[in-house]
Amino acid sequence: MVEKIKVNFTEKNLNCAEATLAGANDSLGLGLADDAIKLVGGFGGGFGCGRLCGALAAAITVISKEMIAERAHDTAGTPCASFSAGTSSAATP
Repeated sequence: MVEKIKVNFTEKNLNCAEATLAGANDSLGLGLADDAIKLVGGFGGGFGCGRLCGALAAAITVISKEMIAERAHDTAGTPCASFSAGTSSAATP
């Protein structure tokens, strides 16, 4: 997958987030249409301001695509489900 990301970035001129999502899509068979890669375009370049890693944001997008059944807060075992159920430490004051 790393090689696909590198090719997407260096040869296909995708930004870091787009290259990461496209590489994962190809390698993991996520089933995303080519047009869907645009969804993370705004994450590139550290969200355009260099403050947050766009490649990391795209990687989290991939994890979400693979782990979340329908909605994050309804998928057992995800942090959102724990938070919604009040069982996450983040939910307590």
